[in-house]
Amino acid sequence: MDYFNRKKSLTIFSALSIIVIGCIMVPSIIQNYLPTFRPGNFMAQIEVQQLYRPSVYRYHNYNTYKIGNLRFNVSEKYPYNFDTELPAISESYIFDDIKAGIFPQMADPENMKKGFIWKKLTPEEKIQAQDIINSINRSYKQN
Repeated sequence: MDYFNRKKSLTIFSALSIIVIGCIMVPSIIQNYLPTFRPGNFMAQIEVQQLYRPSVYRYHNYNTYKIGNLRFNVSEKYPYNFDTELPAISESYIFDDIKAGIFPQMADPENMKKGFIWKKLTPEEKIQAQDIINSINRSYKQN
């Protein structure tokens, strides 16, 4: 019990922390000694610029569509809309809504803050919806 006093514990903790942080910052070290360390393939090398300017991931690839009075955005070839301008609808929700024959519409076309209502699709809107589905499906077929 007396072997690990405060000073030894702090020294061991500091040394192990430096080793772990060093391995995370330079994953090639781990890959050299442990070739089976697969997560190292996904880890990027650290750059000095990251210390004063953090990297930011932006995904601004989206398409704009319109059904009824709702003009909405859909991320291109990506299932989530974390960085898409509002209003944004995920592809899967579009497919489900159109299959159900309904689609959200703006309660007040001038003010999005007033919310949305569900509306049955008219025959003309069903054609628009099918064009949107075809457009989304074509985007996945292209390289």
